[in-house]
Amino acid sequence: MVDTVGVTSGVTESQTSSPDLVEQLKLEEEQVTLGSTRFMIEYNKAMSKGEMSSTSAGRRIVSGGVERVVEKLELWLQDQWVKQYKKKGRPLSIYPIIKGLDLNVAATIALRTVLDRVCNAGNSTYQRVAICIADRIQREMVWNELKAKHPHLFNWAVEKAHKWTIPARRASIMDMTADRKGIKVPEWTDEEKLRIGVVMIEMIRRATGIITIGPAPGHTGKDTTLNIYPHKSLMNWVKNHNAEASLMCPVYLPMVVPPLDWTNPHDGGYLNQHNDLTLVKTHKKAYLAELQVANPTAVYSAVNALQRTAWRVNERVLDVLQQVWKGRKSVAGLPPVEDGEEPAKPEDIETNHQARYVWRKEAAKYHRTVASHTSQRCRTMQIMGLAQRFKDRPIYFPYQLDFRGRVYPIPGGLNPQGDSLAKGLLQFNEGMPIATPEAGKWFLIHGANTYGIDKVSFDERIVWVEQHHEVIMAVGEDPLAYDFWQAADSPWQFLAWCMEYYQWKTDSVNFKSYIPIHLDASCSGLQHFSAMMRDEVGAKATNLLPSSTPQDIYNEVAKLTSTKLAALRGREDKPFAKAEHTIGQLSTMWLAYGIDRKICKRPVMTLPYGSTLFSCKQFIMEEVEEREVSKGVVHPFGDKLVEACSFLASIVWESIGEVVVSARQVMGWLQAAAKAATKSGLPVTWVSPSGLPVLQAYQDLKAKRVKLVLEGEITYFTLNKETPKLDRNRQRSGIAPNFVHSCDAAALVAAVNASVEAGITNVACIHDSFGTHAANTEKFSNLLRSTLVDMYSTHDVLAEFKAELERLGVEIPPLPVKGKMDLKSILNAHYSFA
Repeated sequence: MVDTVGVTSGVTESQTSSPDLVEQLKLEEEQVTLGSTRFMIEYNKAMSKGEMSSTSAGRRIVSGGVERVVEKLELWLQDQWVKQYKKKGRPLSIYPIIKGLDLNVAATIALRTVLDRVCNAGNSTYQRVAICIADRIQREMVWNELKAKHPHLFNWAVEKAHKWTIPARRASIMDMTADRKGIKVPEWTDEEKLRIGVVMIEMIRRATGIITIGPAPGHTGKDTTLNIYPHKSLMNWVKNHNAEASLMCPVYLPMVVPPLDWTNPHDGGYLNQHNDLTLVKTHKKAYLAELQVANPTAVYSAVNALQRTAWRVNERVLDVLQQVWKGRKSVAGLPPVEDGEEPAKPEDIETNHQARYVWRKEAAKYHRTVASHTSQRCRTMQIMGLAQRFKDRPIYFPYQLDFRGRVYPIPGGLNPQGDSLAKGLLQFNEGMPIATPEAGKWFLIHGANTYGIDKVSFDERIVWVEQHHEVIMAVGEDPLAYDFWQAADSPWQFLAWCMEYYQWKTDSVNFKSYIPIHLDASCSGLQHFSAMMRDEVGAKATNLLPSSTPQDIYNEVAKLTSTKLAALRGREDKPFAKAEHTIGQLSTMWLAYGIDRKICKRPVMTLPYGSTLFSCKQFIMEEVEEREVSKGVVHPFGDKLVEACSFLASIVWESIGEVVVSARQVMGWLQAAAKAATKSGLPVTWVSPSGLPVLQAYQDLKAKRVKLVLEGEITYFTLNKETPKLDRNRQRSGIAPNFVHSCDAAALVAAVNASVEAGITNVACIHDSFGTHAANTEKFSNLLRSTLVDMYSTHDVLAEFKAELERLGVEIPPLPVKGKMDLKSILNAHYSFA
């Protein structure tokens, strides 16, 4: 019998007996069971690997125990000081060593080590654990010394180590990096290590009571071996914690009935209200109370409209996916079912340093690839399993907002905001005919877009489809016989389109289209900055001004970068002191390699979201490495890639600043405003154009966290609760991306509500990408532009932001000067969403 207690009053008594609703309630019970099972699988896996400290229970024990262990260590140090300086006894020889340690770090390492070893009986002898604690503390000291003396090299080593999943290998990379730089710390003898570890273990025992000391099994007598055992109370606590925590992480599934409407921050989504889901994902109760008072009805209406959109699994696409997967084919973005052989070790690996270097590099690449493929396989099977389970029926997705107002489906894996595979497997439950020339035009444009022909005019996209009519028809009729679709940018969405194209061309009278025709914004963040600043240069670069062909801001930056490099080819000085190549040499090499839009895309795209010169370098380096792996394009820089990318990043960064001037200005102004608010001890608050109150309040955790480099992985442990003090750096760096995200979220709300008023009831939204039936796309396209114009005509978002902070008593710098762009020109900017 399904328990209907906790189902909100939004469901009537008569509805509780409907088969679909009864099934939905069973699904929501299953969500909890699935989450509990997953939780325990992950817990048991960690325990089997001797990693109890990485579990939910282990993290709680560490974060809750460190402060108490530190207190005991401080008392121990005081006692040793009294013995040394008050002549009231003889201090231990290791007193000066422990006195010089960072006690928070030492206590964290000791607690983690004890927990990990206690759950692995074979490694829990007192002596082994004690020495292991000391070794880990000393290793941490080496890495901290590396960070202090060579911060850039330290960051490089951490990034390289992070690519490995094997802790020992990550640690080895950090060790080798420190060793090459001659990083040394005072050596401890084995006896000193044992004594240091013993002190740490004893302080843990006294402070927490989670362990006991006793003879190892089969050992008795005077010289018995001692083991560390988990205290009975610890195991009982872990058992109770797991029982409770496992129920708090359900695996959310699609719904088989429409989700409950949101009318306040607590009452929408899934039917069973025992869960703690709120409209805005936050733990700040004061904010939720403020949201209740604000009552942003426009936001509720838009989210409810998305929730009422009924979806269905595209069974033809699912059938192709299952056959391809069964055939063990790695095509169309699917990972290989099996990994290849690990590179064989050279026979002379001990003496041939070059062979050892090459093998290690190849082995590292192999293990990274295996880890990536494993993750991809799990995700693919999850999506495929969900599609198989929910086929043959309408399904719905409940939604939540992040604190900026951005909309996200609650179920993971198979949802309208998923990857190409997930989106290709989903279609609207309701179909609509393609009965007008406009509907046909947008249907064809969508096909070209999903293949990757989306940088040319609409007419050219349609011509591309016409030129490929025969092969598209062949794919639509028999996808497994033709692999043309597999080369598409979004292969599974393109396949779904090919299938509909075939049906349309063979029976246009009875044909109905079910797939969403998506319209994507052009670098959305920069579009919003350009609109709020009335910036003509930025507006033109992001397609907010009318043009006969689409503008490509990434290509504009690439061309400007190439021009700058060409002008530098004669330079004989070096970009920085230790560089191997001159500026002229690097410029020539980069021009020969090729500067295209993909090199510049991520640095440009992420600018509104807080990217930096450092991240610009990282993005360029990742693109170069990806080309070498996936396409075999070898760069000319050898082992000086970091140097080359650092140089190019400075040129790209300069070029971005010349193309998107106003965005840089408004970002700087927002950061200054956030800095002023934080200096006054106030969080940054504003009301987005949708009426949603937004709160940016990153609490200062610096004094309450321990940062460790454990086995080459940077790890933070929270020792205490957040303090009321705000984190100045995060408040400053977060404001630009958070503010612009709140603006694009408000634009989505306006567009969805206007669409519903215009009779468009099936809408797919992915932040800055909007989809509906081909039959409604012309109307939808016009609405996207008109609602954007209305929003920025009605709201001076920067002035409103400034006024809100000034109301709280914060002195804000003058607003940046706006340009002269006419917002109404957006109405005829047909490539703004294309």
